[in-house]
Amino acid sequence: NVSEKYIDALGHPVQDYKLNISIDGVTYDASVVVGGSFTITNQCSEGDTVQIGSVYCAELKMTIKNGTVERGSWEGAVITASEGMHTENGYEFVPLGVFTVAEANHTEDGVQIVAYDNMLKFDKDFNLSSTIGTAYSILAMLCQDCGVTFGMTEAQIRALPNGTQSIALYSENDCQTYRDVVFWLAQLLC
Repeated sequence: NVSEKYIDALGHPVQDYKLNISIDGVTYDASVVVGGSFTITNQCSEGDTVQIGSVYCAELKMTIKNGTVERGSWEGAVITASEGMHTENGYEFVPLGVFTVAEANHTEDGVQIVAYDNMLKFDKDFNLSSTIGTAYSILAMLCQDCGVTFGMTEAQIRALPNGTQSIALYSENDCQTYRDVVFWLAQLLC
């Protein structure tokens, strides 16, 4: 949610933005990023086909200028990003997401970072023989097992189609990863 001042500033012919990045809790401004290298891509399917229940995974790419951020190891570093627009009251920031660094390659220009949102944490083997419960209880278990904060309330899940039904998932349902289970539940609740 943004303020009315933010919405008003969107209508101005000239807008002023600011990028903030936090790496493992230390905040930096856009001066540490090589110009034009910061992108966030959201994709819910491979290629050009969309399947019911597809689950978004966001990817952040950027190049950090050499010598601006001291790091021993980049792998697993947590990056949060936010973009602020100048309004009458100063800059109002909108969060762009939380990402975990998967790749860090040192180049002449700097460190090229590829990071993914927490959906990546669901890409681990799902070995339960059966799971029975409501969609909320199963999703809560998945989030807990994968170390992800659940972003919806039980009431929000129950308001979805099939959100109040008791459901069962058995090993023969072809769910090999936790992300497969999220995909399956998204189909059931859409």
